[in-house]
Amino acid sequence: MNHVDDLVAFVRGELGEAELASAREHVAGCRECAAEAKALEAVFGAVRATEIEPSTNFAHVTARRAAGTVHKVEPVRRTGWEKVTWVVTRPIFGYPAWAVSAAVHLFALGTLTLVAVDRSQKNAAREEKLAVVDNRSRLFSGPQEAYRPVDIQPPTGEFALFLGRRGDAASRAELLRKNGGEETAAAVESALGWLASKQEADGSWTPDGGQPAYRTASTGLAALAFLGRGETHLSGGHAKTVAAALGWLRGQQGMTGRIGPDQGAVLPQHAIATAALAEALAMTGDTSLREPLAGAVGYLAGSRSPRGGWGSTVGTEPDSLTTSWAVTALRLADAAGIEAARAPLASAAAYLDSLTSPDGRTGLRDRGVPGATCTAAALFARRLTGLEPGEAARRSAVVAAPDGTDYAAAQFAALAALGTPAWAATNAAIKSGLLPRQNADGSFAPDKWSGYGGSVASTALAALALESYYRFPA
Repeated sequence: MNHVDDLVAFVRGELGEAELASAREHVAGCRECAAEAKALEAVFGAVRATEIEPSTNFAHVTARRAAGTVHKVEPVRRTGWEKVTWVVTRPIFGYPAWAVSAAVHLFALGTLTLVAVDRSQKNAAREEKLAVVDNRSRLFSGPQEAYRPVDIQPPTGEFALFLGRRGDAASRAELLRKNGGEETAAAVESALGWLASKQEADGSWTPDGGQPAYRTASTGLAALAFLGRGETHLSGGHAKTVAAALGWLRGQQGMTGRIGPDQGAVLPQHAIATAALAEALAMTGDTSLREPLAGAVGYLAGSRSPRGGWGSTVGTEPDSLTTSWAVTALRLADAAGIEAARAPLASAAAYLDSLTSPDGRTGLRDRGVPGATCTAAALFARRLTGLEPGEAARRSAVVAAPDGTDYAAAQFAALAALGTPAWAATNAAIKSGLLPRQNADGSFAPDKWSGYGGSVASTALAALALESYYRFPA
């Protein structure tokens, strides 16, 4: 991941308030980024020490180039920029300010050249590894056929193994038969075909009919819909589509680990995107996804409220729906082998329980005001975090049967009720509520979330609900 742009913004004080705390925490705990930040501060200090103002973008461009190379120099040797700082902070002994400024600029450019040559020589032994990285990048920027995974670690653990079996048509058909969902297969296939036809050239999905700020959520939900049916970036009829989607999501990740914009529903969108990366890694074992997923998990963990949950943005009051998405992402990341994802789950479970009444109904932010979507989402999240099966069965009795106007509620209701006494009624309601709302082209009629993520989000959520028969263990 390229951190340079964000580090420059961090040092210059240009980060938004929502990112500042996470950025400070990241720099404090990352030796490499701390060294780059220190070098950047020295560069800007050196330029400010001259009395002649340099060209507008000189310090910014030069600092970016320097930050990309400073940490690569052996620690025992003084870097080029440390020499620059040392020179310009010495007494001037009467030399004119314009001469000092010119010397700094010329010496800086010369130092960059020397460091670049030194870096090239030191990286000679790493050419094969760099070629591997370049090969991986083609997965997300070009034809899928060009990608040949070089470091695949097969999924381990019962949960990850179950996820990996999604791609097996026989296993999927058996679960459809067992859970009474055979007639949903055609609907899912049609929905995925429509989603594939609407993907942009850059790999994202435009929230048509929704709000542009929710492109990350639309893309993440669409990716989850393909993954939920067993399609990955390495196999399946939609491998190119999934590869492009994961590539776009990775491209939206900044230094703090956040995926998506610093506006709107920041954390729900980030959690959905994180879940997509986590499912892909858990299903395939493709370790090229590990670094971006670890960064996304770090941002999610650092954005948690002191109460244990997550709100729409950093620092806002947490809510059960965003927290349920965050728990889903973290549990999937844990299954994918990201150990840091496990620690926040206990406090998140406690937060969801604090909003749940004795009969099992959960409110958005207040225990006394339960909601259908929140109740279903919280129960599914609690099942992921180890809710005792008997208690899960008891709570499932109050999960409202979806009526087709809220596809997110349908998805969570299906996942919450699967394997419980409430499943038969929930399954019947899902099929009667969703299947008639599918259009001839494979898309689904608008629901309550269409105003945010458009028809893409609605269709993806409906497909996820109809995939519930084989998405997760009962």
